[in-house]
Amino acid sequence: ADDIQADDPAALAQRWAAIVQCPVTRVAGILSITLGNAELRFVPCTGGRAEGLAGLDIVTCDEAAVLAAAARHGAKPSGASFVLGGMRWRLVSPSMTRAPD
Repeated sequence: ADDIQADDPAALAQRWAAIVQCPVTRVAGILSITLGNAELRFVPCTGGRAEGLAGLDIVTCDEAAVLAAAARHGAKPSGASFVLGGMRWRLVSPSMTRAPD
């Protein structure tokens, strides 16, 4: 999944929905669009960051190795996520992903 942050997440979600011709849904208070092989989540801008791509979910079978590599590059892991290069990276196990349609 990709997190796209915007000053007006609802308006941006509706614009994307019109472009990709898929409905906007709300899950746990977050607006999202499910595509064939991905999910776009629309979230408010935080931390003084501008609108744009804010985070990515990355599927990995070796969370510890990814977190160690991130730490070697200056990231400070927090649970199964870290910030590197201004981007939030969330590690997801393969069992948590949905099968492609």
